[in-house]
Amino acid sequence: QLQQETEQNCRRELQQMHGQLAGLRARMASLRQGCGDLRGLVSTFTQSCQCSLSEARGQVSWALGALSAGRGGTQLPEEQRGPPTGCPGRLLELKGNIRVLCRLRPGTPSSLVSSEPGPSGTVTTCYRGRQRRFRLDWVFSPEASQEEVFRELEPAVLSCLRGYSVCIFTYGQTGTGKTYSMEGPPEDPGIAPRALQSLFQEMGTGGQHRVTLSMVEIYNEAVRDLLAPGPPERLAVRQGPAGQGGIQVAGLTYWDVPNLETLHQVRLPSGNAPPPPPTSQQPS
Repeated sequence: QLQQETEQNCRRELQQMHGQLAGLRARMASLRQGCGDLRGLVSTFTQSCQCSLSEARGQVSWALGALSAGRGGTQLPEEQRGPPTGCPGRLLELKGNIRVLCRLRPGTPSSLVSSEPGPSGTVTTCYRGRQRRFRLDWVFSPEASQEEVFRELEPAVLSCLRGYSVCIFTYGQTGTGKTYSMEGPPEDPGIAPRALQSLFQEMGTGGQHRVTLSMVEIYNEAVRDLLAPGPPERLAVRQGPAGQGGIQVAGLTYWDVPNLETLHQVRLPSGNAPPPPPTSQQPS
């Protein structure tokens, strides 16, 4: 009987040890995962520091060159008169070349939406009793201002001056605030006016640039030129020759825009379209 009790105690202790071992293995796997995530954060932080250091060195070098040129009574070349503006290409690589941002409009009692605003934020929706959770690159709260939204997009906007192709577009249901976010009222402009102002301000620091503008409307699978004189005509979209920009719209009107004042005049033809219906984000 004593031997049986001893064997039972040993089995219990062995089972406990197996349980503890399984717990330790799970804990080790979790620590390894956390260590991998930490390595990724360290790598991203290191790259960000290198980018900032490179920008600082460029600004110091430019300042020393400008000071030396000023003392010698000479002028810097035009492309070197403005201070360097960092490394938007590296910044885009760190943030991701394709990003999905969500701007929440003021909700209604029936929407039942919860969110975690900020970078890598989440949005949880409830439809017909089913909840779904989405993680996005950035989530803006309903209280986010037009300035906050554009500040997150500005590096991508300015990167086009460094040879990068940039596309920013909004999508969503009718009445969700797309026009408000892109255009905005005159007293609180949206992404497009702020982007143009930022671009012209950046181009004013030096270098030679040429800005052309085209405006098209895609409605019911028809592409129409909004800058063409007279009623908009339906245009054809074709694949352009190799090395010439890919997709092209034949017969599209392009206007030269040397400054913001001219731009405001050029954009007038598109103002003939009826205004969008008011939303909770856009007061009537």
